[in-house]
Amino acid sequence: MKVAVIGGGWAGSSAAWTLYRLGCQVHIFESSHVLGGRARSQYSKRLNITADNGQHILLGAYDHTLRLMQEMGLDTDSLFLRLPLRLCTLNEDIDFRLGRLPAPLHLAVGLLRSRGFSWSDKWGLAKVARALHDTARPPQPGCTVSQWLERLGQSPRIQAQFWRPLCIAALNTPPGQASAELFMAVLRDSLGSDARACDILLPKVGLTQLWPEHLPSAIRRHLGHTVRQLKTEPHAVYVDDHGFDAAILATNVPSALRILQSQPPRTPVRPGAEAEVESYIRALQAFDYAPIATLTLRLERPWRRQAPIRMLHENVSMGHYGQWLFNRATFGLVPEDQHLVHIVVSDAGPLLRLPRETAVNALLEQLRAEVGAPDDLPAVLAHELIIEKRATFLATPGLPRPDNATPWPRLWTAGDWTDTGYPAVLEGAVRSGVRAAKAVHESLALNGSH
Repeated sequence: MKVAVIGGGWAGSSAAWTLYRLGCQVHIFESSHVLGGRARSQYSKRLNITADNGQHILLGAYDHTLRLMQEMGLDTDSLFLRLPLRLCTLNEDIDFRLGRLPAPLHLAVGLLRSRGFSWSDKWGLAKVARALHDTARPPQPGCTVSQWLERLGQSPRIQAQFWRPLCIAALNTPPGQASAELFMAVLRDSLGSDARACDILLPKVGLTQLWPEHLPSAIRRHLGHTVRQLKTEPHAVYVDDHGFDAAILATNVPSALRILQSQPPRTPVRPGAEAEVESYIRALQAFDYAPIATLTLRLERPWRRQAPIRMLHENVSMGHYGQWLFNRATFGLVPEDQHLVHIVVSDAGPLLRLPRETAVNALLEQLRAEVGAPDDLPAVLAHELIIEKRATFLATPGLPRPDNATPWPRLWTAGDWTDTGYPAVLEGAVRSGVRAAKAVHESLALNGSH
């Protein structure tokens, strides 16, 4: 079985690995020379180091991702700094942390010992935790996160200072637009599960080193190759004139649309599937996107007085756009990484409207204001602002997301934008890739392809 995987992000890479383990001959076509897609390492001339294109975190609940890495023979315990969930601001006026107790005690004790919340707010948080297990009363169709939280009696303060940062971090969509169903799915697998599922996993190495670069060289055949045309036939698929038994289209949505629409006229589809083709194309055209910006700072010395991850007080009216601070002094393996900190701005539309240097200065001003003591922050020697303009799709209620199967013969899709039950997160991409690969293998085996 000879299969093409178009796109070398986490979805495509996981699909390629799964097919390889199932005995297929796999070819990855990736326009970049580096695997990883929107979660990769790249050289920064400003910082004079190879740095990630943004700070990504994983959760202990990311079971498919961790299992894939273990299948590759990688030691996940050495690749990640595993921390109990702690949501704490720089000045610790808000501090919510979970211990290592069995569920649901870990959540109950966490609520009791949290700081910065009134007893009324703590009771409100407990109501959300209870709702995660109430499968008989899911959010109503079309319900946004804000509407769902209001129905559960969450105060405006707790929504602004606790739920909004979590919602934007998980869905990259403001609570007033975000799907309550998808947010609930993430919370159920983390806060609503056992304590280890809530753990934050911070990569100690670059995202490309984490696992994509460990794919066998036999898979990584066409790096730096931008696919121009895809042609599906009843008995074969052609990728720029290379013939295959099947293909998985694992690019982002705009690239998937371009490639699908590059097919020659009268490309065959399943009998009676012409309407499905139109519906599939409309579904891809319905996606809208939100940017993520990451300001990476190289300091003159490691900033060891701060924890690995802190919340920032977002206040756009004051010019404070950042939501999270990551300090690699406490979890970087490479010595030069320990001089880096990252300020992450999800839903970064307002920041992107500023001139680049103005945006950088605003984030630096916010950081210095929240640190409080000016001498505590080491001098900034260099910085790099990385912007992913289409980082994720907007996870709005009722957004139609296609399955891995397509109306075109021998063609499947994979990506965090497929119907994974998750928002645009790395675990969703991996799950989609694995599922698409298994569907391809099963189909080819049934049809007797070699």
